[in-house]
Amino acid sequence: MFQEWVEEFEKNKLKKKQSEPDKMFKKLGYKKFEGLRTINFYNDNGLIQFDKPYKNIHINKNEETDFITLEELQAINKKVEELKWTK
Repeated sequence: MFQEWVEEFEKNKLKKKQSEPDKMFKKLGYKKFEGLRTINFYNDNGLIQFDKPYKNIHINKNEETDFITLEELQAINKKVEELKWTK
């Protein structure tokens, strides 16, 4: 059952065209997982999560600091624009 879900997920993932912010996150080494209420970008250094119903962004870095890079901030801002959270 789980293997069928993974295969279906992979098929659907290939069908979707990547948006500009998604490409920016990918260039920074992040992988994307979209749930029912969240959009998650993760890598070995942490997680950037967009909570769609509450319009919140949760950042969890695995490093000693919770700093984000300018490039990460730019990708976050583009994703916020794409989600139309600014209006």
